[in-house]
Amino acid sequence: MCNSKFFKKPISALAVFLIVHFNYGQNEAQPLETFLGTWHGEGTLFNGSATFKMVWEKDLGYAFYKLTFENEFLDSTGKKTHLQAVAYYKPTDENRFTGFWFDSRGMILPLQATFNKGSLETIWGNEQTERGKTVYTFKNDGTAMVKDYILKSGLSMQFGDAQYKKANE
Repeated sequence: MCNSKFFKKPISALAVFLIVHFNYGQNEAQPLETFLGTWHGEGTLFNGSATFKMVWEKDLGYAFYKLTFENEFLDSTGKKTHLQAVAYYKPTDENRFTGFWFDSRGMILPLQATFNKGSLETIWGNEQTERGKTVYTFKNDGTAMVKDYILKSGLSMQFGDAQYKKANE
């Protein structure tokens, strides 16, 4: 038991540890909680107009954050193209995640992500696949900015830019 002038009643060290640990874990170790929900976006993809949808949710016994993603755009030939994807993010520590992206092109891309000051920066791909990054910046007003970059010949080139609004759920 811990007796202190700060507490009117005795409290155990274990209870203090559990309260502090639980509160720290909920606020700091779960930065993607604010992303949860359905988001609709508009912007550009490969220099053409595009529409986007992303749904963030917890999945598989709450062990992963799941991103379900879709976009639709006109490709360079003027053909309407639709891409679907699912990504799983597993927390590895309070602000880092690892995972995989699976899309309708047949691509499987490893993910390494870091959350910092309201933004999630995801580095995707490896030596055997395409490589790039996506930066998700979520705002308190229910909007988000997402920018996509691909690595070509050692240079990072932006190919996507979208503004999302969170759906009223």
